[in-house]
Amino acid sequence: MKTYEDEEAQLLKELEVCRARKTEVKDRLKVLSDDDKYQQDMLAMVYQQRHGLGKSKNPEE
Repeated sequence: MKTYEDEEAQLLKELEVCRARKTEVKDRLKVLSDDDKYQQDMLAMVYQQRHGLGKSKNPEE
């Protein structure tokens, strides 16, 4: 019985570590997603400037 309790305790610790990693990965993905969105916005702005499109023609604004 002691062996099963030790194994259960170890598995619970591993589960806690996995959940913490999952949270960390989700946070990193959020940052990367935000960075990607920022880069897309900057590229769109540069494209508009280079092709002479004014802000008034931007449908998002």
